[in-house]
Amino acid sequence: MTAPTITEFIAANLARIEQVAREATPGPWRWEEPSAGDWPDGDESLVSDGKHTPGGHPETVLYGWGYDASGIEGRDEDRAHIALHDPAHVLAWVAGLRAVVEMHRTWADDPWPECEVCRRPPPCPTIRAIACIFADQPGYDEGWRA
Repeated sequence: MTAPTITEFIAANLARIEQVAREATPGPWRWEEPSAGDWPDGDESLVSDGKHTPGGHPETVLYGWGYDASGIEGRDEDRAHIALHDPAHVLAWVAGLRAVVEMHRTWADDPWPECEVCRRPPPCPTIRAIACIFADQPGYDEGWRA
């Protein structure tokens, strides 16, 4: 099997991320306030403002349950990071990266290929930098490092 080109590698990773985001509960996501029950510590749920139950309540994305195991532990910074990366945000990120890759394309049949923006031989520094986002994924070639 032939190794993917740098743009094929980027496209495959963006497609994988897009698929996961499309299959997730739509956002935007937010953390609900703790309940006012007898044991409210850490019983917040991550909910969606983009999808609601038939009763009109926000769809639950992540929650804890059970008397002894109720609650969700997490640092405020981590909780904010999780909520920020709701599917709508991720899909916009994927679309933006695809647009940048398209702007920095080269023509395969060009006898002197170069990036249309950078005017440098492929892969240009911009494409290399985007590929580095996925350096922890299988198929990444260290020779692409920006």
